[in-house]
Amino acid sequence: MKDEIKKYKPDINKEEEIWIKEFYEGIGNALFLVEQDTDTSLRQGYILLDQALERFLLNYLKHIEKADLIKDNKGKPVRFDDIISASKNKIDKSAGLLYRISQRHDVRDELQHRIAFTLGNTFHDYLNDIISLCKLIKLSDIDDKINTEKHDIVEKVKQSIYKKNRDDFSRILNIVGEFLNEEFKIMNGNYVPDILLGCVPGDTSGAIDNIKIIVSGMIINDKKIRILELIDNDTEIFRHTFLISQEGSMLWYCFYKCLWSKLGEHVRYELSIIQEFIEHNKDKITYDQCIRSGIHRNLKEYFETFHSDVISFF
Repeated sequence: MKDEIKKYKPDINKEEEIWIKEFYEGIGNALFLVEQDTDTSLRQGYILLDQALERFLLNYLKHIEKADLIKDNKGKPVRFDDIISASKNKIDKSAGLLYRISQRHDVRDELQHRIAFTLGNTFHDYLNDIISLCKLIKLSDIDDKINTEKHDIVEKVKQSIYKKNRDDFSRILNIVGEFLNEEFKIMNGNYVPDILLGCVPGDTSGAIDNIKIIVSGMIINDKKIRILELIDNDTEIFRHTFLISQEGSMLWYCFYKCLWSKLGEHVRYELSIIQEFIEHNKDKITYDQCIRSGIHRNLKEYFETFHSDVISFF
């Protein structure tokens, strides 16, 4: 970009280079808005495109052609017609383009003052004329530069959405954690970790929903996750308990005996949902399982044996 401008002014400085960059950014933003394809975004995109060109021509005339219209007008407002007239005198073979651009500028006035106005292909027609004008003043590769700016804008929007989703998941995870801690925390056990019941014991649908919420929240926060599946063998019936924690944390979310399976049968649908979810996120999850025998009379007794299982597997 700088080399392009130096064709006109070899000693251009950083401050004067900014206006070219702002021009490309303005068109990139206008393109992004138009591609959202709503009445409001189309209107705003067109207005922004016109504003970007107007500022660009003013700066071009000032910095390259040494025609400072604002100064020459002695503080009086510079009309768009003044910019077009001065540009015709300075840019060779531009009369036809600038005539069309002047007409397209009038569309901007319509957009600003009329509620209903159909744009159709007007934006892209205007953009093509602007690109043609830029090529007349030797701004090469303008198409690539505009697309680069639009790509950068799209990436910024994606990052903004990602951050918002991450913040929302963090907020949800904190709310869930606080609620579980307040309502279901098991106290006075002889085990070291903190155990929070993730849902009411035996609630299959609640377990499936809450496991997905908690694990997704940890993934959004770029945390490595540990999942231990405890399978309690009671004759032919197996009761499945899932314990979930972030690496380095002593806090475990527990989904106590919320799923079950039967010896010799296919995996039940509800259990397969959890297994597929774990498999889908396996790059973020350290998973293991432990098959245990015996019946525990209550939750306290159940979790007093849990600490040894955690030490063994993690």
